[in-house]
Amino acid sequence: GAPSRAVRSARGPSGAPYPALVRELTAQLSRALQRTAFAFARERTSAEVPAWQGMGRREMLRSVREVDVALGEVCDDYDFLLAVTPVDALEAWKKFEAAGFDAEPEFRYRPLTTDPELLLRRLYAVPLEEIEDPTLSRLFREKLREVGRELTMLAERNTHRFLPGSLRLYGGVEPDLRRLADDLLAALDESGGRSDGPERDEPRSIDAVEFVRLAREQFDGYREQHAGFEADFEIRDDISGLMVSRGTLLVDRSLALTPTRARALLHHEVGTHVVSWVNGRGQPLSIFRTGLAGYEVLQEGLAVLSEYLAGGLTHERLRLLAARVVGVDRMLDGCSFVRIFTELVDGCGLEPHVAFTATMRVTRAGGLTKDAVYLRGLNEAVGYLEDGGDPVLPFIGKIALQHMPVVEELLHRGVLRDPPLRPACLDLPGAEERLAALRRGTSIVEMVAT
Repeated sequence: GAPSRAVRSARGPSGAPYPALVRELTAQLSRALQRTAFAFARERTSAEVPAWQGMGRREMLRSVREVDVALGEVCDDYDFLLAVTPVDALEAWKKFEAAGFDAEPEFRYRPLTTDPELLLRRLYAVPLEEIEDPTLSRLFREKLREVGRELTMLAERNTHRFLPGSLRLYGGVEPDLRRLADDLLAALDESGGRSDGPERDEPRSIDAVEFVRLAREQFDGYREQHAGFEADFEIRDDISGLMVSRGTLLVDRSLALTPTRARALLHHEVGTHVVSWVNGRGQPLSIFRTGLAGYEVLQEGLAVLSEYLAGGLTHERLRLLAARVVGVDRMLDGCSFVRIFTELVDGCGLEPHVAFTATMRVTRAGGLTKDAVYLRGLNEAVGYLEDGGDPVLPFIGKIALQHMPVVEELLHRGVLRDPPLRPACLDLPGAEERLAALRRGTSIVEMVAT
């Protein structure tokens, strides 16, 4: 019949199949059969199926579980961001400042705890070809390619080959994103430069110990929502600022924040990154914990959006997000550390220490374009809400915006579960009004004045 002819047409002159074409034909045929079965069930039976996606396979085969475990084990054997983050940022800043901001700094990185080439060997031994489910096959293939890029970048850390890998992993700075950054900087200048209202006069009274205390309070609140909530924290000397790694909040020992920024960053780090990790860990597939391919864009966008919904997205924070885009763009133009730093200070209005950290982040390990995803992701998240998107569903795990239809399909099929945790920022005073404003079309530039 037609399926047999379709498969035959996916073979080359020698009779060998074209694998990519076979996968695409299989996916299209699967969707067609599901739609047909859904129409039949709705019109000819009493079965209640809310959507055609619910006609897909509801149970995962052993081959899917084996691939998920094998891929998850590779992901758990390395930490990409920690491996490409300098361990001596504070020391390097003091030397840079003492040199009059005019000497290219040198950074030290932690030794790799695993051999990227051995991990690559294990990665490409994962038997993806055994997965019959077209939807899950797509997710795992995308993730395998992304992990392969990360491991290759680790093997090429601090070489000229690192940057091309970064471009493949995170992308560069597209013209629309650069225009958004420039518009945002111009709007911030017009609205009063560095003025941030009440926060301007706040002391930096929140240190690492106090921030951890506040984080524990948030942990307790989420534990009331979900008894399975598990998270931890570490105060460390080898990072700059805040990070979340596998559900653990990493706090810079030299942290100093105003209360306004501290509250906002709690919703950024705990309310988004930790919550998404815990929700993802509660899914039957570990890939939702380790992250679907390209998840960083939406994840960081949601994290910044959480700051806004919590009433803590300050002018200086928006300025920094825009300046990061400028820094990545200038790095891609081949500018030196000193030149990028100078432009972020003189052209973007950042304080010297903030500009140093931003420049370090975009030049680290040979050039990392990840910092452009914050503003890109915020733009994505705002657009998603404006289109009527569910504000809770993106926190089901670490996912990309392009995966929302796949997530909805897997929920209809019963493969995924509803997320047990709801971000606390959605229930804060004023959050509902801010969310309604975004649904009415408030842009990021207009958020400056709100």
